[in-house]
Amino acid sequence: MPSTVTIDTFDSGNIAEVTAILEEFDAETAPELPLLRRRQAFTYSDLCIQVQDWNTADAAEAHRTLTTDPRCTQLDKRLSAYLGEYTAREGWDGPTDVPTAARFYVWPTEQLDGLERTYSSVIVNTQRQEHIPETSRLFAESDATDFPHTMGTLRRQIYLYRGIYLHIQDFAEPDDRKVIGAVWGGPRSRLPATGRRPHEDHSTVRRGGRTAGHPLLPLGRGVGGRACTARRRTNSRRGSTTPGRRPRTS
Repeated sequence: MPSTVTIDTFDSGNIAEVTAILEEFDAETAPELPLLRRRQAFTYSDLCIQVQDWNTADAAEAHRTLTTDPRCTQLDKRLSAYLGEYTAREGWDGPTDVPTAARFYVWPTEQLDGLERTYSSVIVNTQRQEHIPETSRLFAESDATDFPHTMGTLRRQIYLYRGIYLHIQDFAEPDDRKVIGAVWGGPRSRLPATGRRPHEDHSTVRRGGRTAGHPLLPLGRGVGGRACTARRRTNSRRGSTTPGRRPRTS
């Protein structure tokens, strides 16, 4: 079961408009897409992160639906008024012409049952592409132990998009502040310092619940039926978003 992850720039002042578009799509159109199992939307700083899980083993089929189905492309067109294309930072050593984030690590490899009943957390950072092998090795070593089971991690996926590193974890419990705290003492602390520089600061954004000290704002309802929530920050790394983005056609 593949996931597609897209990252755009975003002005949090438009969150009400984006929420309305997503809620309308999920209520009226999403049920007509049999392959779309769940969609979640998160915001961090001036980034909008969309995670869509598909009920197919073929990642190419999921990508075709996302980029060619008229219902999906119409949603993308409506969102383009509020979302902008994320431009890689100087020194990024990977591709800049790929429209979605690339998953380079997943644990476990088997399909996760009961996905709609899980709660996701997203950790945002930066990473160079050259450090993918070492990052993967360190997490594989940790996930071969009882650490993820003790922590309550049901699934771990790690993506990279133009230097943005996304560590997505699925949990059975809605309040994951305690289990997320365990990440900081886990494999993250062993990752090469030259490979991952703080993205302003390490941050967790998640669907459901509350992150201490930061309000969470609704950003549509996922196909799974729970409200999608996001962390909002008042300061922006790159300033205001310029509306308009490149269509996801490749």
